[in-house]
Amino acid sequence: MKILVIGGGPAGMMLAGQASKKHQVILIEQNEKLGKKLFLTGKGKCNISTSATLEEFEAKIVRGKSFLKTALTNFTYENCLDFFKDLGCPLKIERGKRIFPVSEKSSDIIKALSLYCKNVDVKLNEKVIKVIKVNEQYKVITSKGQYVVDKVVVATGGLSYAQTGATGDGYKLFKQPLIETKQALVPINIKAIPLRKCLKLKNVKLICEEIELFGELDIYSSKIEGPLGIMMSSLINRKENIALFIDFKPALSLNQLQIRLDNNKYKDLSLILKDFLPLDIIPTFLTKCQNKKDIPYYLKRFPLDYLKLDSYSRAIITSGGIDINYIDAVTFESKINPHVYYIGEVLDVDALTGGYNLHIALAVAKQCAEYI
Repeated sequence: MKILVIGGGPAGMMLAGQASKKHQVILIEQNEKLGKKLFLTGKGKCNISTSATLEEFEAKIVRGKSFLKTALTNFTYENCLDFFKDLGCPLKIERGKRIFPVSEKSSDIIKALSLYCKNVDVKLNEKVIKVIKVNEQYKVITSKGQYVVDKVVVATGGLSYAQTGATGDGYKLFKQPLIETKQALVPINIKAIPLRKCLKLKNVKLICEEIELFGELDIYSSKIEGPLGIMMSSLINRKENIALFIDFKPALSLNQLQIRLDNNKYKDLSLILKDFLPLDIIPTFLTKCQNKKDIPYYLKRFPLDYLKLDSYSRAIITSGGIDINYIDAVTFESKINPHVYYIGEVLDVDALTGGYNLHIALAVAKQCAEYI
């Protein structure tokens, strides 16, 4: 059997390597090398997976939880550790259950997956232009030639990180229902705050309606980032009339804050606030507070004026894509186009930060390859 895989990211490499154990596999990548986006992951350290339990993992999935259950059950983090160890790239578990290569180099993950593809016919700098069904096979026309194959696997990624070649082409290769795409895990643009430098806040809450995230938040003059800002983007990217708030003191209730204020010896509001806030944000905070009585409320619910999500070029992943209602959740074969499979970010599945998205890509690819 001849299989053609479109896209040389983590999902494409995992599937190609696995399938090449029994079949002839061609892997087509439009870039000059494999794993170009993977190289940037985790600031070059590559947070490849997570040691979260299945229940914890599912809680971090934004879209596609039930669809991914079989793949995640069959490819655990222990399987991931063993897989890369066998390829000469040992992994380690760090704070927050994040899993990285021991070397802390994304290039070592790419080398390991490339080694896994040693029996794959890899075609670099080659772009798929069109796929035509010919009887029970497919003719794949590229910028350098054409191939007739039995099965086609689409692993082209989404729209995020356009500098790595992400174009969304995988959405258009076949007539397949789509869910509107949105930026995910991306900075959030806000109305400008006069700050001299980035505020790095710890142990705060970022709130939008019923969503409350606790942890670290980076505030720039016109955007928010850090773990909380990035994760919140994925949870609000399909909402309208968004109102964001910061709880600067999640461990204290309004009453507890009021007691602390009552015991404060200062009368000047700016002096009082030095005990509660970074100095740089106090002038902006004072524009909300008219008197001492307002302070507890705004410490618990300081408004950020939401503008929009940052661009796809800043997004870590894409939300939306190939509608999973038309994809088999066990084999990942299209229910519309026989012998066509979709894996990785091209699918309408996404999760929060912490190694979840890369693990999903690997788990789906491995399961798909085994069924092929």
